[in-house]
Amino acid sequence: MKTTVLVVLLSVMITAQTFHTVNVSDGGVNDFTTSSERFTTTSGTALYGYVTWDQTYLYIGFSGNTPAGTFTDNNRVIHLYIDTDPKQSPKAGNGTSAGEAWLYTPSLPFNADYHYAFKTVDNTEHKRIYSGGSWQNATITTSNYKGNGYWELRILRSDLGNPRQLNLAGYVEEDWSGGSICGGLPSGMFTNTNSGGAITFNNKYLHFNLIDQVTPNSSFNNENFSWLVGLRVSGLSLADTSYAGMAGNATDSIDSGADPVLGSIPASDYLEIYFKHTWGSSRYSRYINAFSDISGTQKIWNLEVATNKLNTGITITPDLWPNIPASYAVKLRDLTTGDVTNLRTSSYSFTTGSSPETRQFQLIIGLDGPAVQFISSAVSFGNVQVDYSSYQTNYIKNTGIADLSVTSVTSNSSSFTVTSSASFTLAPGDSAAITVRFLPSAVQSYNGTVSVASNVTGSPSVFTVSGIGVLNSESVELPAGWSLSNPTKLNKMKKPVV
Repeated sequence: MKTTVLVVLLSVMITAQTFHTVNVSDGGVNDFTTSSERFTTTSGTALYGYVTWDQTYLYIGFSGNTPAGTFTDNNRVIHLYIDTDPKQSPKAGNGTSAGEAWLYTPSLPFNADYHYAFKTVDNTEHKRIYSGGSWQNATITTSNYKGNGYWELRILRSDLGNPRQLNLAGYVEEDWSGGSICGGLPSGMFTNTNSGGAITFNNKYLHFNLIDQVTPNSSFNNENFSWLVGLRVSGLSLADTSYAGMAGNATDSIDSGADPVLGSIPASDYLEIYFKHTWGSSRYSRYINAFSDISGTQKIWNLEVATNKLNTGITITPDLWPNIPASYAVKLRDLTTGDVTNLRTSSYSFTTGSSPETRQFQLIIGLDGPAVQFISSAVSFGNVQVDYSSYQTNYIKNTGIADLSVTSVTSNSSSFTVTSSASFTLAPGDSAAITVRFLPSAVQSYNGTVSVASNVTGSPSVFTVSGIGVLNSESVELPAGWSLSNPTKLNKMKKPVV
C-alpha cells in the first residue's frame, strides 16, 4: 500500500495580524489569499503551501500534486512540526530537532515542540508533543478538509499554549517504498528525493509575527528571529495598538513586509498610536529595527498618540513579549511632561486638553541608566592663525532614562582647552554645551580628544577635535635674512595697526 507524507515545519511569531479566518467547513473552497498567503515549495508550483491565522486559529493548507499524482490521493501523509518557543539560535530552547520516523526521518532546522500528521489514506490524525525527552500523544483541537488535490487544517492556538511566536516548516512524503519526499515548505528546505530513510533539512524555515498587517509569504519571515513590544492606547470606547522591536532580517530603515505604513488620520472620532522613523515622516503601525545587543546601550523609538477626544483620560498599556532579554529596561518618555515610566511594571496615563492633539513619546529599551550622545563626534576648527584663539561648542545630551552626572571634561592636548563647566548633572533628555578653545602655536595640524567622565557604563565618553595652525593671511615685508622656511620667527610678527 502506498502512502504519501506531507510534513510542515513551523517558525511563527504570533501577535496580531489583519486576521484572516479560513472556513474549513465550506466544502473545500480555497479561502487563502493567493498574493499574501501562498508559498512555493521544494516542488515549485506543482505543490503550493498556505499559511495564515486569526486571533483564535492557525491555518495551514496545501494544493497540487506529488510526483505520483494528486497529493490528496490515498497513502499520502501531511506533517507539521511546530516550535512554540523559538530562540535566536533555532535549535535552542525546548523541544527537539529529531523528527519522528516515517518513510523519511527528518533532522529539523529548529527544535520542535509539536508534531501533527494527517494520513490521506484514512483521514486519521496524529497529534504529538515532545515532553520528558520523547514524543508523546497530545490533545490538540483541529479540523480539516481533504479533496481534489486540496487540503486545509485549522489548529486551535490555545491548545499550543497560546505562544507568542512559532517556527514553521513542512514537507510531503509519498509513503511507500520508493516514494518521494517533496512539497517542502519553505522552498529550499531540501531537494526532493525518493531515497527514503534519514534526511537532514537545510536551515530553512518560516518565522512569523502573527500580528496585524503581516504578509505571511514575505521573505522577511524566512529564517528570522524577533522580539516585540506592543503599546496599546485606550480611552473611552476607542483603542489602538502598534509594535516596536528587533529582528534578524530587519534593518534600521523601512522594511517592506515588516513596517506597514498607515493612511491618514480619520477626520473624527479617533485615537491612534503609531511610530515615526523620523519626526514628521510617515506613520507606521510597526517599527522593527535590526537585531543587535543593546544591553550596554539604548535604542529609542519615536512614537505619537493622536486623538480628537477632549479632556479625556488616555492610557498606554505595554504588551511585552517574553523573549525580550530580561536585562533590558523598557521605558516610555512623555516628551510633553518629561515623565519616564517603567513599562515592565506600569502603564502610563495622561489627560488630553481642550483641543485635538498629537502627543510625542519615546520608547527606550536597553541599558537602564543614563546614556551620552554628542551632537558631533568630531569637532573641526579648520584653519586658525598661530597664537590666536578660536572657540567651538559641542553639545552633550542625556538620551538615557536616569540622571547623567558628569564629573570631569578634559582634553589630552594643551592646544585644546575646555573652557566650559567640567562637572554638571543632566536629567533625561537634557543637553549641555561643551566649549573648547584651540590655540595653535606653530604652523601644523593638531588633533586631540575631549573626554567626558560620568556615571554611564563605559565612561569616559569622547569626541575628537582637530585644527590647523596657519600664518596670518595678510602680507608682510620680511626683514633681511628672513624667509618662509623659518616660520617660528615669522609667527612672531604682527602687522602694526594703523
